[in-house]
Parts: sequence; structure tokens; C-alpha cells
Amino acid sequence: MPPRGRRLGAICLLVIASVQYSESAVSQDLRIENVTVVSPDSAREIENATVTIHDGRIQSISTTAHDAPGSGPMPAQTLDGTNLYLIPGLD
Repeated sequence: MPPRGRRLGAICLLVIASVQYSESAVSQDLRIENVTVVSPDSAREIENATVTIHDGRIQSISTTAHDAPGSGPMPAQTLDGTNLYLIPGLD
């Protein structure tokens, strides 16, 4: 995928995740699976990561395929981030 398409895909993923999360119950966790995370905390991209969001904040970033499900009373909503980028901290 060309770099411009990847950037657009990352932006779309961030918008979709924030909209879907804001429409769901606060106690429901959000999981974004198979996403590439670009973080200022890491020198390299984290590929095929699972990002878990709880109460509007990132709870964990894992590269383990079978990461534990959300801890809230409702099961985590899951988004597929294959071929997309997630950049934590951008509003």
C-alpha cells in the first residue's frame, strides 16, 4: 500500500475507533487487533499489536495474539486494524 494510503488508513482507523468507542457504554472495553502502533515511546513500529482501551484510555499494547479480553462487565468491542496504523496521543 502506498504511504499516502497508509496515512489515510491510520486516520480513518483513529476516527472510527473514537466514534465507535464514544457511542458504546463507558464500561465496555475497545480492542484494536492486528494494528501497527507508532509511538514516541518506541524506536520502532510495533507490528500486529493488540491495543486495549478501557474508560477512554489505553490500558495495554500487546503483541500477544491471545491477549486477555476486557475487564469490564461487557465484552470488549473489537476492531480489525490490519494494514492500518495507530498513533497514540493524537487528538
